[in-house]
Amino acid sequence: MAARHADARAADAPDLTRGVACDPLGCTARLGRQGAIVALANRAAAFEDDCRLASVVIADADAPPGCGLHATVIDRRALGHFGAHPLYLENGSYRIETAYPAHRRPFMPPARN
Repeated sequence: MAARHADARAADAPDLTRGVACDPLGCTARLGRQGAIVALANRAAAFEDDCRLASVVIADADAPPGCGLHATVIDRRALGHFGAHPLYLENGSYRIETAYPAHRRPFMPPARN
């Protein structure tokens, strides 16, 4: 998968998992010098801690109401509306872009709800 994203590292490169911890509910990773936490929620039970502790929460499901109060949420709704959300690590912090702007142009696919 890394090669698909123009990353020349092997899938088992040690630096790909540095700072990453996983359990049956999902995974967390620390980014940059400030150690911002990015959480991947695989189960609904993960949202309680992830929404409270992480800077970014990523999930295939819909995040519960209020999750976005403390975290940037990239869930099923956000992906359906804004498309892919590349996350860039720059100068010790991160920024997120989206594939589609808030106001879609006529040539863009319609937003999924």
